[in-house]
Amino acid sequence: MREPIASLVVLVTVFTLTLSVHAGYQVPNKDVKGHGGRTQEVSTQDESKKDVSSHNAGTQDGPHQDLVRQSKDAYYNLARHGFKGFKATIEPNWEVILAHTATPENLEVFRAVRFAMVVDAKGAITIKHEVTAILTTPKMQLVVNQIHYHIQRLVAGFFSTWRMFMVDSPFPDTDTQIKVENVGNEYRLSYSTQSGEVTMMMMSSDLLITEWSLVNPRAMRTVKPHFQKTAEGFLLTGYKGDFEPITQGTKAALDFNIEYQDFNGMKLPHKVRLGGLYGSEPVEAELVFRVN
Repeated sequence: MREPIASLVVLVTVFTLTLSVHAGYQVPNKDVKGHGGRTQEVSTQDESKKDVSSHNAGTQDGPHQDLVRQSKDAYYNLARHGFKGFKATIEPNWEVILAHTATPENLEVFRAVRFAMVVDAKGAITIKHEVTAILTTPKMQLVVNQIHYHIQRLVAGFFSTWRMFMVDSPFPDTDTQIKVENVGNEYRLSYSTQSGEVTMMMMSSDLLITEWSLVNPRAMRTVKPHFQKTAEGFLLTGYKGDFEPITQGTKAALDFNIEYQDFNGMKLPHKVRLGGLYGSEPVEAELVFRVN
């Protein structure tokens, strides 16, 4: 069992590095002020080429307060549909995940672990599992615990990014100090978190996010989302996640595709397919969620 578990560990490692970003974006720093309690105007390029303004989006005279509000409203958001969470089974495609280690013997063991999850109103998950009789020995229970641990990290990593776009919002509160730059036909939004990390977003003139990044002294994590335009707003259909170490570490990149299911008038994830590289090593996975 050592070899297939190792395959799962590599997948979860790259997944966690590139996509566990939710905790970083949700704690914007609202206390950083410029001189005299005002935000500062910053310019790093010729003003004829680039209009740069820094302001507190929550002030009544903030010209971009409406921009943040309109941007939030432009996206499909489950909270506006009365989202209270959901329950689902999880079906990992072990043949895809384990790749060359997916022997009939290994697949029998991995498929004997059945997963179910509860997603709360904020998009956080809790996972439990059941096993068949072949995995009830003390030796096999250690294997089951490892499988459960890594699947939980894998699923939690996906939902940490998914909920940022679908349950909460990638945009900060309107009382957060935020710098907005007009760069050609795009907006660049940036703000700091209480932990000193910097969040940046690139957004087109029609309010479509093209890039979201979180930077700290150790690494840069970048999400490049893909959306489908619907009558209820931009719906997240996939994204590319990149991890770029600044000090030390292994570069990683993953591409995601998300298929949805309609449940009580809401779009909930049905199938997630991902693939990419951890350094030079390819990784791939597929997860199916069946809402009940």
